[in-house]
Amino acid sequence: MFFKFKKKEDIAFEESVSDDWSRDLDTIEVPIGNKPFFYLGALILVAGLVVVFRIAYLNLYRGDVYRAKADFNSSQYQRIPAPRGFILDRSGEVLAENSGIFSAVLDAREFLNHGELRERTVAEIEKTLGVSGEEVSNSIKEAEKNDFSVPIVLKEGLSQSQLIEIQSLGLPSLVVQKGFERHYADGPVFSSVLGYTGRVNANDIIKDPNIGGEEFIGKAGVEAFYDSLLRGEPGIITKTRDAKGSVIGDGEKSEPRIGQSLRLTIDSGLQGYFYRRLKDGLMSLGRRSGIGLAMDPQS
Repeated sequence: MFFKFKKKEDIAFEESVSDDWSRDLDTIEVPIGNKPFFYLGALILVAGLVVVFRIAYLNLYRGDVYRAKADFNSSQYQRIPAPRGFILDRSGEVLAENSGIFSAVLDAREFLNHGELRERTVAEIEKTLGVSGEEVSNSIKEAEKNDFSVPIVLKEGLSQSQLIEIQSLGLPSLVVQKGFERHYADGPVFSSVLGYTGRVNANDIIKDPNIGGEEFIGKAGVEAFYDSLLRGEPGIITKTRDAKGSVIGDGEKSEPRIGQSLRLTIDSGLQGYFYRRLKDGLMSLGRRSGIGLAMDPQS
């Protein structure tokens, strides 16, 4: 006996799905319309306009501010001290002049950025300059109170051996700074008139924000009264920094300009003679202070 099997016809997937959906009487197809797409498009448009207007505002009205911040973050500005002007007597004799000195300065920001070098840096400072680790720590804390506006001067007037030793270390936070020291031809004779200079402190910067922390300014006498005239214009060195704040190269540089010289009406010869005669007279009387007056300078 032979059986004949009837070949089954293939059923399309779409027809099968359609049949299943047709059996589900609870399913209702509802057209969503164009409103949701309209609202979504409007929302995207508003968000885009907000972004565009914000970018325009930052570029047109706040661009200079953020550009300056970006420059500050990517650059480090180092001021080069300017030599002060000479002080002369009436005949042109030099009463106050400058002599070059080198100082060891700790860059606190670089010191804090390079944690792996702190221990070695402190050890080299103690060895080369004789400054203890405790003194370094206290100086950093004090500088931090003033936002590091005043440099940490570890030692002034470095010897040649100290200068060579520090430069050979290659530590980014320990640098040698060239500066000027005020030298007075006959200090005791003119000290009461000329006064003296000193390194800038935090209070000086508060009074005059244009002063750099590495500068020397007049503290008393003629040096203080004519400080703005005697003080020169410092130079600037721009150093490029990476994202971590580490210096990676030098940029632009401007040279410092010496201050103006000042000629006084003082006769240095007469002043010196008067000082010595008064000193001898006081010593003979067993006294330490006195006043001298010139009654008739023309005689």
